[in-house]
Amino acid sequence: MKKKTIGHFSPKKAFNKNMTVTITHPEKIIIPPFITKNHIVTYYEKISPMMVPYMKDHPLMMQRFPQGIEGEAFFQKNASPFFPSWIKRVQIPKEGGYTNTVVCQNRATLLYLANLNCLTPHLWLSRFDKLHFPDRLIIDLDPSGDDFNHVRQIALSFKELFDSFNLISFVMTTGSRGLHVTVPLDRSVDFAQIKEFISSCSLQIEQKHPSIVTREIHKEKRGGKVFIDEARNNYGSTAVAPYAIRGRAHGPIATPLHWHEVEDETLHSQLYTLETIFKRIETIEDPWKDFLQIKQSLSHLVKK
Repeated sequence: MKKKTIGHFSPKKAFNKNMTVTITHPEKIIIPPFITKNHIVTYYEKISPMMVPYMKDHPLMMQRFPQGIEGEAFFQKNASPFFPSWIKRVQIPKEGGYTNTVVCQNRATLLYLANLNCLTPHLWLSRFDKLHFPDRLIIDLDPSGDDFNHVRQIALSFKELFDSFNLISFVMTTGSRGLHVTVPLDRSVDFAQIKEFISSCSLQIEQKHPSIVTREIHKEKRGGKVFIDEARNNYGSTAVAPYAIRGRAHGPIATPLHWHEVEDETLHSQLYTLETIFKRIETIEDPWKDFLQIKQSLSHLVKK
């Protein structure tokens, strides 16, 4: 990847008189051999108009790579004491206290986190004003082996099932190994009800494709089948944000797709990267352009 593919971010940028982001060590290599922190921050600045709307009002968990992807990474839930006051935080109750969690409401916050080597933000499925009632459910499909065709097949099977319920669903690569099938919701049912609904749906898919899909939690017992991760929909669980960079070679991107793209046998989860994502965005219509306007109820399906 050439540097000009992404561009260059000014070491210091003021968004208004109270919000300034300073990039420290912009030359640091984050993704060898030559993707720097400056490339990462510049990417997030360019993608922010598309990415931030999916993140707004959702508590997030930061996946940080202080020494780049070849060093030790860690997940951070609490906002650090030194975070500037203009970054929104919400106090989420937990046993014995609370977690002071970051919410990304604007481009400046996204870039500030990127400067802290937060390569990958992971989002709650609910918004902070109604934590127990998610505005999306996610079917996380993870291959146990290297056969991505089975992942595609199961994703399309879930779409068919959701279509039969008159539910509009969306799909994206995770940028890691699998696909996420996502259904936007109206926040009328809680996590426990959604988990029950997803369990019923997953059982139907497992019964339809017993040779290639499993809900087995233990990896050693999956036998190379596609794993349906239902736990993604637990209270407090998170999922990778659309358009987030993953900590892998070439900087693969969690990329929203059109459903017809899932039918393509050349599709894989790391198909789109820092080098190719903007060419894609410039040449196709946004696959998720209606996502944030769609609010669907599961109440009648949960009762069934």
